[in-house]
Amino acid sequence: MLGGIPSGLELEPSLSNRSSHRSLNQEPYVERHDTRYVDIAPFLRKFCSCCPCCCCLISGPKLDEDGDEVGSEGSSVTPIPFLVNKNVIVILFLSFLYSLTDSLWDGTVLTTYLIEIDSTRNEYIGYMEAIRAFSNLVSIIPVHILSERYGRSFVLKFAGMLNFYGVVLNTVLILYVGDGEDLSQKGTDMVFRLYYLVMILEGTINSVLQGPVISLFADSVTMAYRSDFFVVQYIIFILASFLGPLISVFFFAIWGNEFEIKTLGSVLLVGMVLEVFVSVLLLLTKDEWTLNEADETSNPPFELSERVKSKREKYKHVVPGVLFSCSFIISSGFGMTIRFFPLYFKNDLELSPIVTQLIYSFMPICVFCGSTIVRVVGAYIGRVSTIFLARLLGVGAMFVLAYATDSVAKTILVLLFIFRMSAMNSTYPVAQSVLMEFTDKQRRKTWKHIESLTWLGWAASAAVGGYLVDTHDYTYAFAATAIIQSFGVILYLVLIPMVPDVNIYEDAIVTTYGENEDRDINIDLHDPLLNIQDTDI
Repeated sequence: MLGGIPSGLELEPSLSNRSSHRSLNQEPYVERHDTRYVDIAPFLRKFCSCCPCCCCLISGPKLDEDGDEVGSEGSSVTPIPFLVNKNVIVILFLSFLYSLTDSLWDGTVLTTYLIEIDSTRNEYIGYMEAIRAFSNLVSIIPVHILSERYGRSFVLKFAGMLNFYGVVLNTVLILYVGDGEDLSQKGTDMVFRLYYLVMILEGTINSVLQGPVISLFADSVTMAYRSDFFVVQYIIFILASFLGPLISVFFFAIWGNEFEIKTLGSVLLVGMVLEVFVSVLLLLTKDEWTLNEADETSNPPFELSERVKSKREKYKHVVPGVLFSCSFIISSGFGMTIRFFPLYFKNDLELSPIVTQLIYSFMPICVFCGSTIVRVVGAYIGRVSTIFLARLLGVGAMFVLAYATDSVAKTILVLLFIFRMSAMNSTYPVAQSVLMEFTDKQRRKTWKHIESLTWLGWAASAAVGGYLVDTHDYTYAFAATAIIQSFGVILYLVLIPMVPDVNIYEDAIVTTYGENEDRDINIDLHDPLLNIQDTDI
């Protein structure tokens, strides 16, 4: 079952095998009550069994052979529970709501709102993004220390209070600005300075979501099903990032399809209402609900050839460093322009709020599809070659946006923007799989900490981007981004001879198990798409 079988539960022999449990076997299920888990099977049977999806297959059919509802007094069939850890349920809802609210207000709407208040403060937009990224970086160590000392749920509760404070501050500022007509210069200065504080809070909360939340989530799922739940979390992230802008489209259609202070402020207030629920969810997790399973070193069902093992051993110190350098350079380019694309659509392309938000709604789906394409192409031409090609095309699209805005149709420019974002962001999971192969467990943690330094480049370039937009224009900053990212893309060429791609027929030597070892041989050469941190969605 997707949630795994906790140590406090037992299955009858006929259900103890994982493959038989995934079937519609209706043998009785013996449960020792575990308060860390919730049985969501009744919900699935009631609301989700209209089609044979994986959840319904696991939780069992809605009706038995006699037509009686499973679990009712007249039914002879005992329903199969679908047990999910309480922390997992809370964090999945948290992932959905946070991604939904973030894509609804903390992007196009907030940036255009501030520029509508004062159109001469492009550099402030860059400074705000720089402060958010820098606060994310500097809060990583304190968040880690607090998690180790007081527990991860304590840190999540603290983040929930910070988020609620940010909601209150944001709401007060929006109500203070109103329609902007009576706002003095002094009041405008105060609003922009207080939004610096909002960005500090945002950066700190992001560091919690990228650290303790992911750690607590992983420790609340059994090892055998951990990757399944991370995939579920990623799908939720994509769905929420798709729906967030669509919700704002609905309200723009009601309140007016114009970039006006009052309309934008009203959409921001909708986001603040949803942010309250994010704060509540951050308060609900508990360290006591984790499974406390020891990390197991699973033996893969195959051994690699000497060709692959020798290359990994030879370049185990070089490949992670080159990957970090590529990521640092490319992230620095992202930070320079990420906040200015909505303003580019608004001012240079003269797009309406609805069209702009539809672009941002469509983009996560394209990234999701792009990730699949990158994996497929990588199996044929190699993973590093695919990363290089995808990001090279993304940088090429950025050059077109920078130098051909006046000579290319708006529709083509919008499609190039979507293509660029998809090409640049869809390679992250494949790059992570390469890093995992060249680092052991301990060094992997070290490189994860080093990878957080990419926020430093992001912060510095965001401040520079604001200056470039103020002194020149948006396309000038786009050109600077494309040039910087070109160096990072070219650096991938260094990795091509160093990273061997496993040929399953030549490099994977299948091992055998004893007669009593019941294992599914599932060869997966790449890690699942777990989390996206260095994206500009």
